[in-house]
Amino acid sequence: LIDKATNLLRQGYQNQMRYRQTDGSFGVWEKSGSSVFLTAFVATSMQTASKYMNDIDAAMVEKALDWLASKQHNSGRFDEIGKVWHKDMQGGLRNGVALTSYVLTALLENDIAKVKHAVVIQNGMNYLSNQLALINNPYDLSIATYAMMLNGHTIKKEALDKLIDMSISDNNKKERYWGTTNQIETTAYALLSFVMAEKYLDGIPVMNWLVNQRCVTGSFPRTQDTFVGLKALTKMAEKISPSRNDYTVQLK
Repeated sequence: LIDKATNLLRQGYQNQMRYRQTDGSFGVWEKSGSSVFLTAFVATSMQTASKYMNDIDAAMVEKALDWLASKQHNSGRFDEIGKVWHKDMQGGLRNGVALTSYVLTALLENDIAKVKHAVVIQNGMNYLSNQLALINNPYDLSIATYAMMLNGHTIKKEALDKLIDMSISDNNKKERYWGTTNQIETTAYALLSFVMAEKYLDGIPVMNWLVNQRCVTGSFPRTQDTFVGLKALTKMAEKISPSRNDYTVQLK
């Protein structure tokens, strides 16, 4: 089973490389159509896949992140420069707070990029922190909060508190979610923030709701739902796994 999964990862990697542009970005077409979203998505995916296979070229990921960093506006925000034809892949991402947060998470989750592009990250964080009071969309706030958590930003708690205030409790408070157009992805980013904040008990109702949204295959309806949803559930499981709570008590 592990070999089969690794082979599928390898096939996906080889197929994705067909869409790599000469400048290190990734696009819709094989030789054109560079996209900020797709480049961030591929860099993040490859970063995750590198834990399970040795085929991933770290220099390729680094160059993709370098390209992303070069696309930041003076204001600190990121906007799309290309066109994403398959909108279901993009989830709730759009220009401004959401896409800026998405790019920042890609940079922050890479050990090399978060040092190499520290100035870019700081500028992006300044943009997000200046926008916080104006954010009233749960999706935008959810992904922005996760970026702030990864960065250890001074207003990360303020962002998380505001996000929690937007949530909906259901099933006698056994479930918690965020009611918006992209509610699975939004709730998944929220769970990632709960894990980063070590709010594991508070995160259990969020986890319960996410688990109940899965299809019979174990995945979620859309690409971004599946990518972020499974990531959040995995991170949460790592923290609340029974194996992490085994203790030996020595009586004297």
